[in-house]
Amino acid sequence: MADNTLDLPYEPSDGEITLSDALISGGVVFISATLETDEGTKPVLLFRFFAPDGQLYQPIALIMDADQMAKLPGRIGEAAEAAVAAAGGA
Repeated sequence: MADNTLDLPYEPSDGEITLSDALISGGVVFISATLETDEGTKPVLLFRFFAPDGQLYQPIALIMDADQMAKLPGRIGEAAEAAVAAAGGA
């Protein structure tokens, strides 16, 4: 993206979500790929979430510019650590 207005940092939420807003996952697989677009080759992360009973949910593809994708590990790690801490975990 040439316009960085969507380059937002991680921000904690103001609390809990309801189950009507979410599905509970029993696990996740991440698959890396690329996609050819009119703007060139884009990196892709495919998320395959499993329900607690082992069924697969519909996959979610995240397609971004490379510079934005490169920022994800830190942002996802920070968000995951905050969620675990808020839930009383490690």
